[in-house]
Amino acid sequence: MPQAGQKHSTHQEFQIPYPTEGMNLSAPVHLLPQTQARLIENFYYDYSSGALKTRWPFRRYSTTSPNDSGVNGIYYWDSTMFFSCDARLYYLDGSLAYVLLDDIGTEPPSFLPFHNYLQIASGIGLQEVSTSTVLTTVSGTGMPTTVKQLYEQNTRLWAIGNSSYPNYIHGSKVNDETTWSGAGTVYYELGQSNDEAPLIGLVKGPSGYIVCFKKGDQQKYTGFLDPNETAPVWRVVSNNESAHTFRGTAYITNKLWVMDTFCPMAMTGTDATERLII
Repeated sequence: MPQAGQKHSTHQEFQIPYPTEGMNLSAPVHLLPQTQARLIENFYYDYSSGALKTRWPFRRYSTTSPNDSGVNGIYYWDSTMFFSCDARLYYLDGSLAYVLLDDIGTEPPSFLPFHNYLQIASGIGLQEVSTSTVLTTVSGTGMPTTVKQLYEQNTRLWAIGNSSYPNYIHGSKVNDETTWSGAGTVYYELGQSNDEAPLIGLVKGPSGYIVCFKKGDQQKYTGFLDPNETAPVWRVVSNNESAHTFRGTAYITNKLWVMDTFCPMAMTGTDATERLII
């Protein structure tokens, strides 16, 4: 009858020494003493211990937080750091203490400098911050009831997220965030008003196009508008792909990178028929 065996193991504690002498680029790696290193990144010399230590990776701007709900938006404008937390907008003063400006919407904010103001869309009416650090609600003509994202092209402010018209892109008058109806303004309906995929994002695309994303429970679309056309037309590029959120995009070296729900995509330009290439 086989007998149960017992495995013996040894346990020994050891310490990895601090490199105290710095970098050595002349000797091969396997010949370096324990007090030297071949490559040193993000280290500083600690005089109290005489060792190289890892530097904290981020500068801590503030040691206190307004509450426990977390920061869901941040933007640096006019030499000031603004951030949102629990549907309120704050900024950091000269001593890096947070200062409450006022309430905003519950959506993570979309920040955009435009016409000497910092425009803010957060699921309610359009708001803006002045250079004197005052938050106000923008009033004017034909203002969208709610806005969730802002985009600027051709010195015009574009907005989506109007709860009354979820498929509409609204375009303000040139250099005027207070006028959204009448002469000099535009709007475009992308898709039918009863479809299940509202507009969720606008980004800059190749050839100066505005790339538009629509996403619902069962539908996803990617398309584009050419704002320089006399009568811009919504052109669908894909009826099964979309950015997960407009924040999951980046335009780098004439290529638009898009993060879908599961994988990244890249739009590289247009083909001979002026369709975007994915």
